[in-house]
Amino acid sequence: IKLLFFSQTALLSILISFFVVSISFFYHSNPFRGAILGGMCLALYAMTFSADQIVTISVLFSFSQIFSLLTLVNVSYRMAYVDELTDLPGRRALNETLNKLGSKYVLAMLDVDHFKKFNDTYGHDAGDDVLRLLGIRLKCITGGGKPFRYGGEEFTLVFAGMSLSEVSEHLEKLRENVANNKFTLRKQERRRKGKRSPKKGNQRDVKVTISIGYAERNDKAKTPNQVLKLSDKALYKAKRKGRNCISK
Repeated sequence: IKLLFFSQTALLSILISFFVVSISFFYHSNPFRGAILGGMCLALYAMTFSADQIVTISVLFSFSQIFSLLTLVNVSYRMAYVDELTDLPGRRALNETLNKLGSKYVLAMLDVDHFKKFNDTYGHDAGDDVLRLLGIRLKCITGGGKPFRYGGEEFTLVFAGMSLSEVSEHLEKLRENVANNKFTLRKQERRRKGKRSPKKGNQRDVKVTISIGYAERNDKAKTPNQVLKLSDKALYKAKRKGRNCISK
């Protein structure tokens, strides 16, 4: 097949680039690399057309560029608004959500109990696994709550249009779900000296607990930031009560 408009040197450069992108996508796949690879496939296909099919060639190249641009927009959005580790909306998404709340809502702050000690015992990779798995469970919270990664081991739950009494049972259900079920972690390369993983294969089971503080908008706390501070104080109150509990 005679490839249109390209010398052998240019064609060789394109094929090498295609090979490099393919290898990169195979080992580190993501939507943007996939879009580049797809665009290059379309470009290579377009080069098999003859010169009198220039309209078809232009359409293929344009489609390739549009697809890459849309993917770049999607990736940029996720980088700005979605936490990479937990796949939950991040701090910026939380701030925008808070600004759109009405006059009735509940905000809850929660974190993992003794998380520093957990990291010291099992390693930071295991700690990341716990946060990732906790993020999955937070997505399943009942009562219409929306979870966000606040930072570190802290998370925020937003209950729009709800009161403290309506939210309590859902928070308690979440706390029990975390406390009563094991987290299955991948075996880490980093091991403590002289000790092997207690589980065969490449997994281990651990148990963690969470503490939750929550507050609602009232006459003294009229802005989301003020309510968030109240829920943070309630979280520390839960810590003082012995952890693994909810407090308001």
